[in-house]
Amino acid sequence: MIIKVKLSREENIKHYNASEIDIDIEEYLKGVVPAEIGNAHIEACAAQAVAARNYTVNKIKSKGYITD
Repeated sequence: MIIKVKLSREENIKHYNASEIDIDIEEYLKGVVPAEIGNAHIEACAAQAVAARNYTVNKIKSKGYITD
């Protein structure tokens, strides 16, 4: 599933050279989950991935995009 991410953080805008990107949800989660949870136990990371995926899908359904 490809999602739209509106970038607001200056370092992300510079990295992607854009203010908005389309990215696969699994790639998005690979970046988001470690940023949210850090170096936690694998079960905690798995639970965070499920929560982040659900949050992301709900935001995409309601707004059409998610922000960084």
